[in-house]
This record gives sequence, C-alpha cells and structure tokens, in this order.
Amino acid sequence: MLNRRLIRINIMKSLYSNFISKKTSYEIFIEKLKLISGNNYSNDLQLFDKIINNEKLNQEDRENKNFNQISNLIEELKKINNIEKEKLFEVLKFQEKAILYNYCFIINLIIEWKKISKSIFLKMKKFTTNDTEIIDTTNFFENEILVKIESSKYLNELCFKKTLNMSKYHKVFQEWYNEILKKDGGFINYCDNKVSEKEFLNHLITKVILKSKIINEYLSEIDPLWQLTNFIVKNMIIETINHFSSEDNDLDSFEIIKKEEADFFNTLIKGVLDKWDYLLNIFENKIKNWDLNRLFYIDTILIIMSAYEILFCKLPANISINEYIEISKIYSTPKSNKFINGVLDSFNKYLNENTVN
Repeated sequence: MLNRRLIRINIMKSLYSNFISKKTSYEIFIEKLKLISGNNYSNDLQLFDKIINNEKLNQEDRENKNFNQISNLIEELKKINNIEKEKLFEVLKFQEKAILYNYCFIINLIIEWKKISKSIFLKMKKFTTNDTEIIDTTNFFENEILVKIESSKYLNELCFKKTLNMSKYHKVFQEWYNEILKKDGGFINYCDNKVSEKEFLNHLITKVILKSKIINEYLSEIDPLWQLTNFIVKNMIIETINHFSSEDNDLDSFEIIKKEEADFFNTLIKGVLDKWDYLLNIFENKIKNWDLNRLFYIDTILIIMSAYEILFCKLPANISINEYIEISKIYSTPKSNKFINGVLDSFNKYLNENTVN
C-alpha cells in the first residue's frame, strides 16, 4: 500500500540525515588536517567521501613530513564513516518498526475514540432527560469504514493484538477525546450528518490527529523519529481508509506493507550506499554538465538514487527521472528539477552509448 515515491522520499531523508551526522566529523577532520599539513582545505562538505578515499589530498600533503599523521587521520575518519553507515542501517531497522507501531497507535486511537463516543452517548441518553444537551455520536461509532477496519483479520493481528499492549494508553485516549475530538467542529458537523464517512475520517487524520500539538508531542516522546516519518504514517492510514471505504476491494486481502515494497526499500537503500562512490566516479569523469560543487547535497542524493535505479534496477530511465524531478520540486530549490533532469538525461545517454559494468 506504500507507493514508491514515499519510499524514495524516506530513503532520501535518511541519507540526508546521515550526511548531517557525518558533517560534524568532517569539519573536525578538516581543522585537524589544516593544522597537521599547513595547507588550506575547503570546508565544502560535498568532498567528504573523496577525502577519505585520499583522492583530494594535495601533492604537498603526500610529500609532507607529517604525512603519516595525515594518513592516520584519514584512517580514523574512514572508521567513523563506516560507523555512521552501520548506524544508518540500525536507524532504518528501528524506523521500520516505529512506523508500524505509530500506524497501529493511531488506528487504535481512532477505534478507541469510537468506543468512547458510544459509551458516553449511551450513558448520557440513559441519564439525561433533555436530548438537546446530548451530542448524538451514532454516526461515529457506527461508521461503516471503522466497523470494517475493526473487524479486519489482518489489522486485528497487526494492530489490535495484546502484544502491542495498547491498553496502557486507554486513559490518554480518553483525555484526548475530551480535550481534542469533542471540541472539533468537523466532528460536530459529522455527527449532524453534514459530511460523509470518508470525508470525516480524512479530516480526523489530517486536521485533528496529525495537527494536534498534544498528540504530536506525545508521539515524539515515544518515537524520536516521529517528525521524520509521520508523513509515511499519514499516507498509510489514508490508504487504509480508502481501501475499506471501497465496496470493490476484498477486505481480507488488505496489507499495509507488501513484500515487494519492503524489498524495493531494502534494495534501494543498500544499493545506493554500496554503489555511491562508483556512481559518483561515473558522473565526475564521464558526464558533461556535472559539477559537484554546484549541487545542493539533496540534489546529489536524488541524482545518485535515480542513477542506481536506472543502472542496477533496470527501471526505465524516463520513469525514474520523472519521479526524482517531482521529488526535487518539493524538497529542493526551484531550479533543481531542471538541473537534475539535464544531468540524469546525460547519464542515460552515456549508458546507451557505452557498456557499463
């Protein structure tokens, strides 16, 4: 159910986060290198990988009396670089589990709010003589989409099983119902039959739950990566609502993350990291209009990811290039999409004219 653009965006963000993590190590390394060698090095962070491969050292450095110290410093940085790469894989493993947990957390929250609304309404109806004082929440607790979600065998196994221990959040969910949902105008309109089931649930996700400062702060405490991955969780829940709102879908066939999506994610992130230097070398030595110093690092990431898909995943070039152009329009500069298009087009022409192993 996760579309591949979201997977690509998540990998791009993870690679950029890894780059920021390496940034401090690089800056410390450059200052030490300047002191030992006596030479002035650029603080251009794009050259990070080249320096640890000894490709950007001055000839003077190779003849420098302190060259052994310089070499030791580079070896130290290589170790740090490998640690950062291993750390990235660990973060991604944690991230995958956290995304599923947060998805289940919000699904449980919605279903719990459904139950709470029913309990409150029935109690109020029983003990209140004036019906005008009661908010009739029947539309919410009898919402057919939520009834299907709650009865789904797949979601029962994934989200409602006892091992997740969501029962510990019952008190919190109750407080949020009173503080957040009951006061929401969209909820009142839905109870008054002014919006459709699906329209309300989309509102509930995008305008209530994911916009709530209280809920976001709470989820950030549970998961330090929440701000990085909440867009994926949002998409997963919207896809769930869309699936269960359609009469044409087989409810028992629902899966939120399919095997092919997980395989695509793992192949792309591992492949890009493994072939990063190899692909950079092709661009720097073979492709016209490529200048590493002109690029924002986000653009470098997008170009290398697309190049990996084209060369190693055998994805049609036009499909991959268009995907990364669209991503760049959201996450990079206004002019980046044209530059990325030009560089990747040159890369594709190079592949068509040459044999690349």
